[in-house]
Amino acid sequence: MVTVQQNISILKQRLLDRNEQLKQANNSSQQYADQLNQLNNQINQLKDQINQDNSNLQNQAASYQNQLNALNQQKADVTNQLNQANQDKANMAQQVSDLNSKLVAAQQKTDELSQAVTDAQQTKDLSDDAVNATK
Repeated sequence: MVTVQQNISILKQRLLDRNEQLKQANNSSQQYADQLNQLNNQINQLKDQINQDNSNLQNQAASYQNQLNALNQQKADVTNQLNQANQDKANMAQQVSDLNSKLVAAQQKTDELSQAVTDAQQTKDLSDDAVNATK
């Protein structure tokens, strides 16, 4: 008799557990249904937005094409300016190279003159020494 009551108790507990699981499943099912309704509403809103946007696309496309044409013209202008700047840069580089060559030559002359001054000073010093030695 005790075993029958224990079995009944176990079965009642299982039934309660199953009922709780069923309640949770029903709650989950309701949540999923709510989410599905929300998603359907969002989909419908997006469809409406798409339909509304499509009515403006041709005008926007023409506007974008005009902007693209203007940008392409600007690009061509900038490319021409860049080419001119590169040509100017090459000319300036050549001028800098020429000036550097002149600077090297001038520095060489300066060094030669400096050496000549040093030699003249040494000659003068030797001459002064010779004059002083004869006194």
